[in-house]
Amino acid sequence: IAKSFLSCLEGDNYLEIRNSLMVLTKVVKVFPSISRIGAHILRRVEKIKESDERGDLKTMAARYLAMLQREKPGWKADNQFNPYLPPDPKEKEKEERDRKAKEEAAAKGGGSKRGKGAGKDASLNAEAQEFTPGKDT
Repeated sequence: IAKSFLSCLEGDNYLEIRNSLMVLTKVVKVFPSISRIGAHILRRVEKIKESDERGDLKTMAARYLAMLQREKPGWKADNQFNPYLPPDPKEKEKEERDRKAKEEAAAKGGGSKRGKGAGKDASLNAEAQEFTPGKDT
């Protein structure tokens, strides 16, 4: 499907470009779902928006780009669709950075001990007894 849309969008035939943009706007929530394919389509539609002399195609391309940008965060990597592909190195690096950031945040948050129970899970309890200074608790 992606190759067909890309060949239509790269061509010079007005109807192919227009019809492709119309169909793509209708299926934007489900296609493209893979980031690599989405990036190819995004580049081609941006080229239409910026360099095509026909105003109606520019408008349709701008509309589709806005819709595509809204859906972009939900795109998946290739290896999430095909388990036989190796993991994306960029995804692996991102997961590693996120894991380290969480560990550092936990280390900073648990570093100060202020009394009984410090260092344990310090989640708040809305139904806890009210604190009164001077009372042994």
